[in-house]
Amino acid sequence: MARQRSPNYPAFSLPTAIDRIKVIHGAEGRNPASREAIAKHIGFGGLNGASATALSALAKYGLLEAVGDGEARVSDLSLKILFPHDLAEKQDALTEAAFRPALFAKLRDKWPDRPPSDESLRSYLVREGFAQGVVSDVIQYYRETSEIVTPREIVHDSSSDHEHKEAKSTMPNTPIMEVTQPAPIMPPSGKPFTIGFDGTILTGTIAIKSVRDIDRLMKVLKAQKAAFEAMEDHDDGPFDNDDEDQSNDNQ
Repeated sequence: MARQRSPNYPAFSLPTAIDRIKVIHGAEGRNPASREAIAKHIGFGGLNGASATALSALAKYGLLEAVGDGEARVSDLSLKILFPHDLAEKQDALTEAAFRPALFAKLRDKWPDRPPSDESLRSYLVREGFAQGVVSDVIQYYRETSEIVTPREIVHDSSSDHEHKEAKSTMPNTPIMEVTQPAPIMPPSGKPFTIGFDGTILTGTIAIKSVRDIDRLMKVLKAQKAAFEAMEDHDDGPFDNDDEDQSNDNQ
């Protein structure tokens, strides 16, 4: 029986791609390097189907760029993520990279206000021709990629204009200072409580009326933490072949 070939998509999420581009930059800086050398830097024995798929994914996010016959280097977009001038530049670069892959841009355009449920995504991907065996991976990669840009995009998930303003007020363009005192929180009563930080960042009043509101707040903080960890870890130290046999094909 002939295999069902799924439409093209990145072989891993943007957070994974950033981890790999860090390793490549640590080994080569911005110097051009052969595809084989780059593949070995990120743990492969050489050029093969799996390593070609990995290099293709890095190119899909715009983190790796072709510069010659069989060579590539870390892109300018990667540098904006790894060594940003400020948080705003990093978030803009993350957003650009996250939706460089055509599929992810299409999904965001289809659901611009808030991410869809897994079941909605699954149904849509199957109708688009994805094999059942790869749908779960595609959903996972899209979720992880979307979450890394949540600090900039979360305002679209607000249920009211008031929440929209509150979300924007907590997203300054300057780095968030470390919390030195716990935020004062009132007992669950549906009434507003104040979140205070040592400095000028994230001061305001938020009304928690449901578990969903708490989940939203936790999602923002979790995504912000991931963004800063990616920035702080930078010191650790396009090959987009649509015809290659990716490991995401389903028998």
